[in-house]
Amino acid sequence: MNEPEYPTPMEETTPDAEYAPQVAEALPMAYLPDGSGRRMPVANVVPHDFRNPVHLVAGDLRRLRQHHESFVLSLGSRLSNYLRSEVGMVLSQFVTQTYEAFLQELSEPCHVSLFKVEPLRGTCLVDVHPNLGQIMVERLLGGAGRMPEIMRDLSEIEVALLDQALQIIAGEWCGVWSKVADLKAISLGYESNRAFLNTAAPDTVLLVVGIQTQIGECAETIRIALPYSSVEPLFHRMSAASDHMETPKAPEATPASQWKPEYAEVPISVSAEVHGLQLTAQETAQLDVGDVIDLPPDFNSLLTLRVGGVPKFTGNLGSSEGRWAVQITGRARR
Repeated sequence: MNEPEYPTPMEETTPDAEYAPQVAEALPMAYLPDGSGRRMPVANVVPHDFRNPVHLVAGDLRRLRQHHESFVLSLGSRLSNYLRSEVGMVLSQFVTQTYEAFLQELSEPCHVSLFKVEPLRGTCLVDVHPNLGQIMVERLLGGAGRMPEIMRDLSEIEVALLDQALQIIAGEWCGVWSKVADLKAISLGYESNRAFLNTAAPDTVLLVVGIQTQIGECAETIRIALPYSSVEPLFHRMSAASDHMETPKAPEATPASQWKPEYAEVPISVSAEVHGLQLTAQETAQLDVGDVIDLPPDFNSLLTLRVGGVPKFTGNLGSSEGRWAVQITGRARR
């Protein structure tokens, strides 16, 4: 008898094994530096625009970042004195990105001030978060600088006051380049809607300097965006100046000055003045006899000693044997 024929069992297949070749063929091909190709998920591929390369080596980028860290440090001190409040500033972003990408990161509403830096070409932008702008305006008006309840557009008066603080930011940035170029920032206006910002082509490369700023409870970012093609010559000048910097020569010994006796009786006026107190125009107009003006707690350490009308020393205010006295602590900067 013939043995019954049984059907041969089918090979077990899994859905993954069946569709794996089709899935692999659907992935885009990515080419590696050695020339070989490999299919990879789209999420692992980072787009890059080769039409706008940035010609800076790692050493130049590091030098520029350190340069802007010094700028942020000095800017924090300037704004603290101007707003009469502690302003914490840290360099949080130093990148190049396209103009279109910069606009996409703006808040709604936004506050972007436009500046022209002479003699550079292009328009520079200073983006200040509206919440941070409201706090800065409140400090300028003598308020406590509390966190605003809602984010809103700034009024015309607030914009005018905030523009004064933003001019300090732009002017301070120009000042850090004083060794390689004489720059001057000119305000061109502001914009609160990113849809109307068209100062450059979408693919224009910008150098974006982000400054994490904290005033009281508010911590937001101030971003300075500059056309890269305009500021690139400054970077190369700074690099060239650093590379060709000569070793400073030892100062020649100067002969000791000799005192002339005929000058001994010449009278010279010596005065001491204290800085750090600022009043608004309205507060000044309302001053009257008998009013009491509160001085800052550290006013006695902000004293400048003038000799013949020229600032010579800094010092602390105090008393000695029942009389007012000044203790000299250092030399004044000219």
